[in-house]
Amino acid sequence: MFAEEENGFSPLLTAFVRGDAESVWLCKGDESVSAPETPFALLSGSFNPLHEGHLKFREATERVLNVPAYFELSIQNAEKPPLSTTDLEARLSQLSDQVVVFTRADTFECKSQLFPSTIFAVGIDTAERIISPRFYGDSQGNMQKSLNRVRDKGCRFLVAGRIQKGQFLGLSNLKIPAGLADLFIELPESEFRCDVSSTGIRRKMQS
Repeated sequence: MFAEEENGFSPLLTAFVRGDAESVWLCKGDESVSAPETPFALLSGSFNPLHEGHLKFREATERVLNVPAYFELSIQNAEKPPLSTTDLEARLSQLSDQVVVFTRADTFECKSQLFPSTIFAVGIDTAERIISPRFYGDSQGNMQKSLNRVRDKGCRFLVAGRIQKGQFLGLSNLKIPAGLADLFIELPESEFRCDVSSTGIRRKMQS
């Protein structure tokens, strides 16, 4: 149980963290905004930390798709522990001048249920995880069914390339299973490339 006077969150975000709402849209850290009309795009991530690449990725997404793009931060993650209040406060301070939606949707199937007809902008590393059976109980069939449900909600993925092991890799380097190629759109390197990563920034901060 989180109380507003204990964490300094806005009433809406406090209610969300308590589990009283599935999602909450905020602007400038604590000002609530209405959910935008579709279509729009979401950049889903942990933003630990938020950096120039995220901002430029959002700009490129808007430019290529010609729809507004917003940040989405889930307090739950399929591979990591839930965000603590301290972590959430840190993310809020970084995203204080952005429109961001907070959710507890830890998979893209869950996100598609919350945000039908949305394009999710992701990096190539996230796209690899999206089509990896190990995130679906090591079942290729479960992965196919889950992504078919994403398609049924009218959602797709815009994929940005990045440097991996010294080589820039894009969507064309990804082996997408049969029947799923239509779910993925390539963001050309000419439209967006940023070799900065949150992982790299954290390593520098720790060294």
